[in-house]
This record gives sequence, C-alpha cells and structure tokens, in this order.
Amino acid sequence: MLRSSPQLFSLGLRRACASATVTTRVAASALPAFLSTSAVGHSAAASSTSPAAAAATGTATGGLKVDKELLQRLRKESTLPFNLCHEALLKNNNDYTLASTWLEKRATEIGRAKMEKLKDRVAAQGIVAVCAHEATAAVIELNCETDFVARNPLFVNTAKEIAANALQVHAGQIRAGAYDPSSTAMSKAVADAADKARSDAQASRAVGVATGTAAVVSPLPQIKSSATSVHKGEASTDGSATGIPLNQLLPSLISEHGQTVFDRLVHVVGRMGEKVDLRSASVLDVSHVTVSSGIPGEDKPLTGRGVVGVYTHGGEDSLCGAKASAVALVSYPPITSATPADTVKELSKIAHGLAVHVLAHAPTAVEKVSAERATLKDDVTQVAADAILLEQPYFYDTSKKVQQVLEEAGKRFEMRLIVRSFTRMVAGEGIEVPRASGLS
Repeated sequence: MLRSSPQLFSLGLRRACASATVTTRVAASALPAFLSTSAVGHSAAASSTSPAAAAATGTATGGLKVDKELLQRLRKESTLPFNLCHEALLKNNNDYTLASTWLEKRATEIGRAKMEKLKDRVAAQGIVAVCAHEATAAVIELNCETDFVARNPLFVNTAKEIAANALQVHAGQIRAGAYDPSSTAMSKAVADAADKARSDAQASRAVGVATGTAAVVSPLPQIKSSATSVHKGEASTDGSATGIPLNQLLPSLISEHGQTVFDRLVHVVGRMGEKVDLRSASVLDVSHVTVSSGIPGEDKPLTGRGVVGVYTHGGEDSLCGAKASAVALVSYPPITSATPADTVKELSKIAHGLAVHVLAHAPTAVEKVSAERATLKDDVTQVAADAILLEQPYFYDTSKKVQQVLEEAGKRFEMRLIVRSFTRMVAGEGIEVPRASGLS
C-alpha cells in the first residue's frame, strides 16, 4: 500500500536526521567553522576542556592527569595564578620540585615585566627588618602597596634576608661577584674578583643571575642613595652609624646561586603583583671604637668595642615589624676580651632597653650638644628639649631621665656609659598616599 504524503515526509525527515547525526560523528572536522559551536556541534564543543577546567577535574591534554592535591599545594605555596600552577605541573609531569623551579623562573620573568608598569605607584605599606651581631646592627625598610603583601611570608622573609645582607655588605663578607657567608674576611684573590665583578656590573647597569644553566639578566634601575634616619652623639666621630648606599646593596649577592638583592625583589614583584621598594638601609657599628674618659686632664683614650640593642614592634618575631629601632652603646673602659661575660650581658640589656625607649619616644638627637651641632650644620629648626634622648623621661622609669639611668648603671659597673648613635624606622612614614578621587 502506498503511504500518504505526510507519512512519507515524516519518514524522510527521520532518515535525514539520522544521516546528519552520523555525518557529525564521523566528519565533525569537515563542518564550517561557524557550525562547530552551533547546536549541531554541541557534543564536540562540550568535550573540549580549558586548562583551568582540566585542573579542576584532574584531567589534561595529551593524556596526562594533573594531580589535584599537588595543584592545590602549589597554588597555596606559590601564590601564583591557578593556570600557571596547572601549566607548571603539566610541563613537568606532576614533579612538584621541577614545577616549583619552573614557577620560580616564570615569576622572575613576570616581575621584570611588571616593575616598569608599577614604577609610578605608591608603596606606603611595608616592613622594617633588623639583623644584629654583637656590636653591629643593620636596619632596613622594605615597602609594598598593601598590608596584605606586607604580611606575606615571602615578603617578610625577603626583608629579613636583605637586613642580613646589609650587615654582611657592611662587614665586607659579601660583595658583588663573591659569596662566602662562613668567612669574615675574603682572600685577596676573591676580593679582587669581587671588585672587578662589581665594577663590571655598575658599568653595564646589569647583574646576571644564574638560573639553572641559563643566565637571567636583571637591569638595575637608577638608584638614589638610601634615606637614612641615623642620629649620632657628640662622641661619634668614627663612623659608628651610617646609611648603606642602595647602589651597593641592590647588586650584592643574596644567595650562593648568584641571585642579587635586586633579583630577589624582581621575583617578589612577580609573585606578589605589587610594587616593592627597598627604601632605606642603615648600619650601627661599634665593633672597634676608641672611647675617651670624658674627664678633663685625665683623658686616656682606650680601644675596644661596644654593644648594640635592637627592638621591633608589630611583627611576627623579633627580627621584623611595622617599626624598629637600634641603639649603639659604648663604655669607658670599652669592652675587651677581659670584660666579664655577665657585664657584657647587662650592657646589652641596657642597650635593648634604650632601643625600646627610642621607638616609643622618637627622639631626634642624642644630646643637646649634638642637637645644636646638627642645627648649625644642616640649618634645621632647633631641636625641642623633649626630642633629645638623654633629656627624655626613661620609658621604663619615667621618674628618671635617660641620662640619669645611664649614670646609675655606669656606677654599678664602674664605667662611663655613652650612647654613640641610634636609628629609628617606621614603615611608610612620610610617604604621601594620593587621595582617591571623589573622596573628601
């Protein structure tokens, strides 16, 4: 029996649809590009997976599955974007160590590209880090844009390492082109090589940092001298306090792998995505001093060393904080190998107490004479009496001035105690932050 026209039409339509389905499965690649994402090609489009989606499901192209636990760990520890962590594991067959190394290099590349873009931003947050050893202390200020980054372990640890580097640069243990943290004095051959490497680096305005078998060159920016906040006493005539020029600190080596301080900052920028600025670095050093008795007609200068006290506030430990201070204290007679260990310990405690006082009361001069001298030399306004350290009520006993506390302690140890110098730093202090538009 012949079928009616509607029946024939329905049968033809079903056969046509079936044929279209087979064609789509067998030759989807032959379809025009605009049809590949249409309703006909939905099944093909759904089968493709983006890197981020593949990471979320544990799948990847080429048959390799990215380990989800490693991916989460890498993302958390590196703080780098999810897709970069996925790519690192994918390129390194889920080898966590190799993936981490790949990310380190990638972060440096990102940091170099970002530094120029971020140069005009204001970095008013940050941290102050200290490093002290016996009679020497370094204090540095490292700035960033947000408090979130200022509290990040990578940023904090970088600040601590730079403080240690500043101390070692000052002592001559680390110099551009050589690295020997175990020795306090380098051989002449190594020192000469270091001087040549530093001269070459300054001439080319670039420092090479070894990364695996390749050398990554990080050009140094035009560097200004560090902003220092060191205050010296009347007796400070032997360089007991000084600012470390940033053009010496930035190219100094911070690791045995050839990475400089500047390279480390580039890496932090790549990881954190914010402007990072090493604002200042100061060193107090009373490891070799000549001290006078201060008694007219009976002055017999003696040589020895002093002690330093450091204090930080608002940080996770004693090595860093939102603010920090350091005080260099000497005595007459000065400390020598014959000085009892208990006496040295007590003098160190006094220096620490003075550092706490300096941070709390923010003096701007050690004594009246040094304040007047600074006024004449720098043409600054007269230092107020309450800003002179020795004239201030002592932090731990406000019934006594600092000068009286030192005199009483000196009598106990049969010594004359003298504050040689001090420094005080507050992260972001004095940096003007532009007011957001539209805000009053």
